[in-house]
Formats: sequence, structure tokens, C-alpha cells
Amino acid sequence: VYADAIQGAGVVGGIYTALTIDGPDAVIVVACDMPFLEAGLLRRLVEMSAGRDGAWVRTPQGIDPLLACYRRQAAPIIRGEIDAGRLKATALGTVLQMAEMSIEEVASYGSPARLLANLNSPEDYARVQYGGS
Repeated sequence: VYADAIQGAGVVGGIYTALTIDGPDAVIVVACDMPFLEAGLLRRLVEMSAGRDGAWVRTPQGIDPLLACYRRQAAPIIRGEIDAGRLKATALGTVLQMAEMSIEEVASYGSPARLLANLNSPEDYARVQYGGS
């Protein structure tokens, strides 16, 4: 667990922090409330990010910056966004070269409703666990 490198920068600050920690070039970023992700889907995001700043999932609701792979080369660009006060994570696509995994490709790993479920309560868990959407 690491403290944000830049306090008060929200999700974008968390992504930036992850990219500044020593480790591999590709960094997977996942929201903590997504328990049903499949390893194959995450590996595919890493593959898709090659030669770009990263890759993320696009759903009918838009892109998901917290189900993504970012490359370390994106850190200075993200830092520039933070310094400029632009902290909307979904807007990173305007400054980063990101590949997009379609919802159809997500479906090749299982039910998108289950894989992409955000669970924040026992009711959310029950809904997804027992076949709801």
C-alpha cells in the first residue's frame, strides 16, 4: 500500500502514484470493488497496451479508467494533467494513446455484467452472485 504521491488528486493521482512505483512497465489498475475479474482479461489489457500509453475497457456507459493497463511512459503526461488541475480520469483519453477493449471482447471472458460488477454492499453481491444484473 502506497500513499498518493500527490495528495488531493483523486483517481488520477492514484493512477499516477501506481506508475511511479518501481516495477514492470505495464501497470494494471483495478477498482477495489470489482471481485469477479478474470486473469485472461487483465492479460489481454496488457497485450493491447503494447506500443501505447495503455489500454482500457469501453462499455456502453463509456471508458473505465479503473479497469485498465497503463504504461510507465504515461506518468509524465498524467503528472501534467494533475499539475493543470485536470483530474477527471475519463478525460485521460484526450492526452493518452489508449487501446480500447470492447464489451464484445470482455464477453469472451465471461458475462460482462458479472466481470465488470462493482460491489459495494451485500445486496450488490447477492444480485450478481445469483444471476441478477
